[in-house]
Amino acid sequence: MEQLYRYQRRVYDALMRGRSVILQAPTGGGKTRAALYPFLENLERYGLHQKASVSAEALLPLTCRYAVPMRVLASQFEQEYRDCITTLDKRRDLRLRERYTDALGVPVPAIQTGETPDDPRFESPLTFCTIDQLLSSFIGSPYALGGRQANLNVGAVVGSYLVLDEFHLYPLEKGAGARKTTLAMLRLLSGFSRFVLMTATFSSRLLDELGVLLDAEVVRVTDGDELAEIMGDRMRTVQVSPDALSAEGILLAHTAACARGAGASLVVCNTVAQAQSIYAQLRDALAAREELASTRLQLLHSRFTTSDRQAKRERLEQWLGKDAWVDGRYTGASTIVVATQVVEVGLNISVGTLHTELAPANSIIQRAGRCARFVGQRGDVIIYHPLAPRAGEPEVGRSLADFGTLADEEPAAQKKAGALYLPYDREMCEATWRELVRRAQQGGDTPLALGFADEQALIDVVHADADAAMIADFRVSGEQTLHRIKESLRTHEPGAGTELIRDVANVQVIIHDDPESITTRPWDWDAFSLRPSTLLKHWDELCKRGETLGWVMMNMEPDSSPRDERDNSREPRYLWRRVSQEAHGAQISLALRLALPSALATYDAELGF
Repeated sequence: MEQLYRYQRRVYDALMRGRSVILQAPTGGGKTRAALYPFLENLERYGLHQKASVSAEALLPLTCRYAVPMRVLASQFEQEYRDCITTLDKRRDLRLRERYTDALGVPVPAIQTGETPDDPRFESPLTFCTIDQLLSSFIGSPYALGGRQANLNVGAVVGSYLVLDEFHLYPLEKGAGARKTTLAMLRLLSGFSRFVLMTATFSSRLLDELGVLLDAEVVRVTDGDELAEIMGDRMRTVQVSPDALSAEGILLAHTAACARGAGASLVVCNTVAQAQSIYAQLRDALAAREELASTRLQLLHSRFTTSDRQAKRERLEQWLGKDAWVDGRYTGASTIVVATQVVEVGLNISVGTLHTELAPANSIIQRAGRCARFVGQRGDVIIYHPLAPRAGEPEVGRSLADFGTLADEEPAAQKKAGALYLPYDREMCEATWRELVRRAQQGGDTPLALGFADEQALIDVVHADADAAMIADFRVSGEQTLHRIKESLRTHEPGAGTELIRDVANVQVIIHDDPESITTRPWDWDAFSLRPSTLLKHWDELCKRGETLGWVMMNMEPDSSPRDERDNSREPRYLWRRVSQEAHGAQISLALRLALPSALATYDAELGF
């Protein structure tokens, strides 16, 4: 067996005993390898037996569906494991390319997301997919296929080894949502499909509850020696800032980081609009200082084309990857990256200073995983409150601990201030802030450590009650969720995902002047993910600007007309309908994909959509 951490061996051993696993390990600690090593080892051993004409049963299914909360993660993992699969294929002569890519047109590994639907029928041996795609397939209402082929995907999920990554980021709706539906699915598949459910940010109580609920083995890292081996002498501290996030503050901290040999900074914003704004402010400030030419400044969020986003990610991993750090010191040019939640998981980079807007503790910890990520590094995490006064503004009598206290405000003021926390829950953000402030006050002038044990303690304080409430609610409403899943399996109702996966799914928008010409493979066009509310907010403005165009927006629908019996094409076909004034709300919210003409939407390679 290859060199593995002890916890990775425990995952392997549990799966080989026929058990499923609930896994928690530090960010950057190798969870993906822990989950995929058993599958790849199983695939290799099975291929070796087959090559030697020895009859042998596979110890795991020969297909794996690896589900993630964000499509950028699917792309990240596919690239990471592409060479691994190619090497394995050649070494054991598994003929994967011949059997899947050449015969079916399915890559190995494959990506299945709304943006990159390489494997709509889940035919590849290894598919990295979003949790939306996995669950929609399991409930018999696959987003990428029509109802006539839905049962193919149900079987593909049931017959696979399942990896469910970053569970804490799955949507949790009032009715059900992806988090509850995932639990219901795993209970239904108990005894049929082995799985690994994992994140770095389970609360201790949730770990134990899930182990009992799903009859799975809990694997966590608690041994100090093992943790020290995984962490590799890296250390980060955290501080809460009394000031608002600003270009001036970022540059001041960046200058200090450069002086100590850690001249790489990451700024994480909660929304694309804020990230674009901070990036523009930094660009202007660096230009005014005549430092723009000597500082690498990069913006990354979800609204770039696939090729641009991929180029940016590759550039960042080249600039800020493991090879850029030697003995804990940064060897590259001065670099500042502005991003959104897309960097929380999957991006293997590290910086010396992380600036982040306030978010729930689990998101803060995921973001901190991009700071002091490699052996021997020292890093600083600075957290900014959305209600903190900006430079030149009065502090309105609030102390640092009072920024999140809105109880004495008028309801309208509470609502307005609460909107600043979006897309997160205000109460969860405030609970995170209060606990961090409490710890900072106890520590006095001593920097507040943020090691794995500290992160776990923060998670337990902030999230344990919400996690317990989620499990308690599932125990009460689980039968209703199971009933809804079975009903969807019976009817293949297209709208089931609204309740069972996510209530307000982002819609994919393409810029195209003649979408009606796209009848097959519309997914090949670059699309941008937007909340329906964003488009609805601008509907009247778009209509006014598009009066002379003949159409403002088009909605993509599956072509359900009967096929010619002579048409043996495997490709689903689609039609495009103009979004109407009378029903635009429902049409936008429920759209598979939308199109805007180039006169109404623009794209900039530096700023995005």
